[in-house]
Amino acid sequence: RLMTREHTSQKNITAESGQNVTLTCRWSRRDLKAQYVLWYWEKQFVPYYQHPSFKNRVDLQDRQMKDGDVSLILKDVTTADRGTYKCCVVHEVREGRKLAILKTEPISVIHLKVISPGKSVEFILALDTFSYCQSCLAVN
Repeated sequence: RLMTREHTSQKNITAESGQNVTLTCRWSRRDLKAQYVLWYWEKQFVPYYQHPSFKNRVDLQDRQMKDGDVSLILKDVTTADRGTYKCCVVHEVREGRKLAILKTEPISVIHLKVISPGKSVEFILALDTFSYCQSCLAVN
């Protein structure tokens, strides 16, 4: 088995509008090679596939991704960020000309409540992380 993980973790976070939040995601592999997240290529994000509302607001918590930590920091959250963020890992394996893409079940699901003056909005955030320098942020 290439990917290993514990049960999907679920976490509730409450943040005030304007705060930064960390979307925790940790995975492990037996051979633990470097992987890429959010089209992070050659120490830079490649924003082409990133949803416009997240541009310049998402960063890796640890750009070295030590110990399989691919957690993201979502900066300056607003109620417009509502959606579902699920942390998944897709691993690309190349062997000669053959290519296999292996997907996992979500590693974590984060329920984020953003509080604005006078009201609160609960939303679930959906984040797919790709080992081949790609991420897809889906907002429901």
